[in-house]
Amino acid sequence: MRLRILAVAMMAVCVAVSCNTSLVKGYWKHHTPDITDIRAAEDEFAKFAELAVAAPEQDAKEEIDHLFDLLKADEVAYYVYSEWVVKAFYSYSSPCRNCPLFVYSMTRILGDGIVDGYDAELYSRFVTACQTNHIGNKLVLPPLSDRLGNSVSIDPGQPILFMVVDLSCSSCIKALEKMACVRPDARHIALCSGTGLFPKVGGWEYLRSHETEGIYDVSAAPFYFIANADGIIEETYTRTI
Repeated sequence: MRLRILAVAMMAVCVAVSCNTSLVKGYWKHHTPDITDIRAAEDEFAKFAELAVAAPEQDAKEEIDHLFDLLKADEVAYYVYSEWVVKAFYSYSSPCRNCPLFVYSMTRILGDGIVDGYDAELYSRFVTACQTNHIGNKLVLPPLSDRLGNSVSIDPGQPILFMVVDLSCSSCIKALEKMACVRPDARHIALCSGTGLFPKVGGWEYLRSHETEGIYDVSAAPFYFIANADGIIEETYTRTI
């Protein structure tokens, strides 16, 4: 009986230790980045991303470096895994979205010089956007204009919910309808990109956004962010659907 109690106690200690151990540490010593079986490789990377965002940040960064050290021998695989980094750590719809890990990964990737041209330019814009409007930061907005084309500046003074809208996106209209009554204490401003007329959903002030690159990624619309009365971000880019 005493042995059984001891065994149970040891198991409990092991579980407690495992919960406090970084499962991502050493991941790429036991998994080989290989795109011969592309689906299996993507699943393997997805598991890594899940572990990375739950691990101590330094452990995750070390494994990111280990991964790309291995990938430098195969430029095609390097490109593929770079795209998966964007999908996992940057995409607004990803459960693993993590700006610090994305910025770290991209700093490494762009520094290696293997990814270049349009991809490198795009990833650089994503890095800048990922460092903008974090919770606790001062609100940053692109140039804005009203329906007559007049330049508009925003002076918070009260909480503001900003919705990013692509005027060619049907989901954005639904998001405007869904979010119109959210945070009734806040002013609601739709930041519209693209050509076309402003939506007619009530409860919103409509402004046209210009030169959004480096602030947010319009292709990920609809999403919103909230600034408090002092112009400080209290909720960062968040999907509405």
